Amino acid sequence: MTKERIKGFETAGRSKMLVSFQVSNYKSFRSDAILNLNANRADKTIPGAILRPEDGSDKDAQLLAAAAIYGANASGKTNLIMALDYFTKAVAYSQSIWKPGSGTRVTPNALDAEKPTRMEVVVIVNGVRYRYGFEGNPRTFTREWLFSYPVGRERELFVRETNFETGEPQVTATFGRNLSGSIRDFNSSLRRANENSLLLSALAQDNQSEALDVFSYFYDANRIIDRTDQDNEIKFASRFTETMPDFRELLLGLLQTADQSIVDIDVEEIEKIASSEGSVDEISEIVPNYETRFNSIISGVTVTLPLNVQSRGVKSVYAMSAHACMSLLRGSLLIIDEIDTSMHPHLVAKLVSIFQNPATNPHGAQIIFSTHDTHLISIEHLRRDQVWFVEKTDGVSELFALSEFSPRKGENLEMSYLRGKFGAVPEGGVSLRLLGLSNQVSSSRSNQASVTEASDE
Repeated sequence: MTKERIKGFETAGRSKMLVSFQVSNYKSFRSDAILNLNANRADKTIPGAILRPEDGSDKDAQLLAAAAIYGANASGKTNLIMALDYFTKAVAYSQSIWKPGSGTRVTPNALDAEKPTRMEVVVIVNGVRYRYGFEGNPRTFTREWLFSYPVGRERELFVRETNFETGEPQVTATFGRNLSGSIRDFNSSLRRANENSLLLSALAQDNQSEALDVFSYFYDANRIIDRTDQDNEIKFASRFTETMPDFRELLLGLLQTADQSIVDIDVEEIEKIASSEGSVDEISEIVPNYETRFNSIISGVTVTLPLNVQSRGVKSVYAMSAHACMSLLRGSLLIIDEIDTSMHPHLVAKLVSIFQNPATNPHGAQIIFSTHDTHLISIEHLRRDQVWFVEKTDGVSELFALSEFSPRKGENLEMSYLRGKFGAVPEGGVSLRLLGLSNQVSSSRSNQASVTEASDE
């Protein structure tokens, strides 16, 4: 990415934000799950957690910079993150990459396998609020809609329907008069859209302005879902560092939270020859590779160490940091599953705090993540309306907010969560009451041992 592009980011402003995400009949979520990023205006804690669009009809909106998803193992919190990840991929790639007839890649809830999966978002882009969503089954998208609220009132931009009355999918669409462009162009986009691709994506490919606004928001989103692919994440981070040296300070700040001895990063691009046959004799492409070294001060001496000898925590922070920096520069959405994997709680808190500081997040980027790190359930790190829980009952997941419980002022929220007050904890887990009994037993055994030793003497 060039310095000219970086300068563009500096003047981008807070132009695009997620307001809410809704999903139903997806994996373990059977009924509606709504993640709402509207801030509770009565809550005055952590002022930096509030984002405000700079212009447009929604300039008075107050949205949250971060949202944390908690829940027991296998509760479905990863499924919620995957639903949002799927939504972004469907928007970004269904028309350009997914092959016709290859299906929508959606996974309905097993109890409602014959019913469509439904997803919807509300976003603010360039000062305009949009409501966009779709329904679909594993074969095709059956319904899709886009509405805008340029002056606070809902305006239909398009609605696409698919029916199977003849056995084959029959697609129709209505286009609102407020959709920029010509009906001829809209119908051309509709004809190009496959049964397993979204009309929004086809319209965006044809540069239809409103569709392009919504499309670009999700195309720019950064996602860290599969933590087993760290090699590619590290390669991305090295490319980011090598091409954008002016932003190493932010990167170093994150790394120094993991290891204070690190003072600089050196990245050298190395061209790697790749071939489909695995032989240099038949070159298919030149693949960029990177040699990354960290300069550290150890006992007053500067030492250069390659990335592969660094700790797992440092590697994890380095891999994640590029996505974080990219989101901060673009003012885009960052989605992370299990953010605390290989990361100390202080590192996680540091990353979240960067998104909740106007000085380091001037463009209104947002971060949504799942975690087991209860250390963050505190007004020092997250507001009450930023904490969400996922709980599974009889195989079905439910999403609910901490704010629904109206916790007392000054209440130790972390301890209340661990005690099970808010649910979303392992039912078979060890309760604090049992830990207390265990301590009593240990104390009793200790006292008994002392008595025995005394009697032996």
